[in-house]
Amino acid sequence: MTTSYTLQVFDIDIAFKADANTEDLDNAKELLETRAEQLKQQGKAISKEKMLLFLSLGLAYDLLQANAQLNSIQRRLEDMLTKVEGIHTVIEEDATSTDSEDITLPNE
Repeated sequence: MTTSYTLQVFDIDIAFKADANTEDLDNAKELLETRAEQLKQQGKAISKEKMLLFLSLGLAYDLLQANAQLNSIQRRLEDMLTKVEGIHTVIEEDATSTDSEDITLPNE
């Protein structure tokens, strides 16, 4: 369910509707403010527009990196699942072809 929100970010009031909870939005705002402060500490005076562009690029880069990591983890999990399914098949084949006392588990 979408909820209406009003936030003030960089002295700009913004009203919007989102399927998000207040805590997540507050954390997002805090992240933006923290990164903006880091940019300011570099000593260069930049306009709000440039600051917002730098922040947007930084967040987009972080999102791309997180997605790449997620994809890598998903591939590894799929590989592990394939191995487990292979071992399960071997165990099932052994169980149907011999008595339970004669089952030998594969060693890795």
